[in-house]
Amino acid sequence: MAEYNIAAVIQPTFIYWEGDLIFRDVGQKRALNYKPARKYLDRGVMMTASSDIPSTVSTNPFISLYTLVTRKNNLGQYVAPDQTISREEALRAYTISGAWLTREERLKGTIEVGKLADLALLDRDYFAIPDEEIKDIQAEMIIVGGQVVWKRDGEESP
Repeated sequence: MAEYNIAAVIQPTFIYWEGDLIFRDVGQKRALNYKPARKYLDRGVMMTASSDIPSTVSTNPFISLYTLVTRKNNLGQYVAPDQTISREEALRAYTISGAWLTREERLKGTIEVGKLADLALLDRDYFAIPDEEIKDIQAEMIIVGGQVVWKRDGEESP
């Protein structure tokens, strides 16, 4: 995949919401290689993460970031724990890598002058909180195209 510049697209939310079932469905050996994020990155494969909405339980992106960092499911069980990745790698999988995959890296994926200004203001520092709090992060404000479109207090921008 790395040699031919083929990306791996994974949906970490399945690890969280269905992680306990994977052992039953495919067995212990295959479960240990379930959505192998660390393996992809270590082998130079561009890895992109997505939600796979509407076929998943939750649209919460922080559950997916939590799962990539901890490899824990909703029952607190580890699923392929040797496949954890750093917080920065997880965030890149949802931003820079996604823009690269759709060939839009000149338009989005990073916060730079001249790029789309789609941002979320969070209620806590993703890089500073304990791992267990990542899944509990909430947006305080959403900005799309440089305009505030949602605030926690419920007000929408005109």
